[in-house]
Amino acid sequence: MNEDRRTTQRANANLTVKWEGVVGSDSGTVSDLSVEGCFVLCSGQVMESEPVRLQFSFPDFKSVPLLGEVVYQVNEIGFALRFVNLTPAQVEFLRQLMAANADPTRAVQ
Repeated sequence: MNEDRRTTQRANANLTVKWEGVVGSDSGTVSDLSVEGCFVLCSGQVMESEPVRLQFSFPDFKSVPLLGEVVYQVNEIGFALRFVNLTPAQVEFLRQLMAANADPTRAVQ
């Protein structure tokens, strides 16, 4: 049996983001989200341990940038990102985003 070793609560997501790494940038879709990291579906290339800037943007809501480090990547599918140096406001943003995705009737505030 393949046991999930993650220790933080996660939420399924379908959120469009822009990302920028050392040698490339692209848009993608966050499909899995926690306050510690996420998985970005995209065809762009990144390398393990590469720093990446992720940008969430919403209509009628300011954009929110987050910094992370690539944990692993899967060619032509995407990459896992571990967030680094989050501020308390960014952590709260992620918690609200996870809650909104856990309950589709609740909006991000």
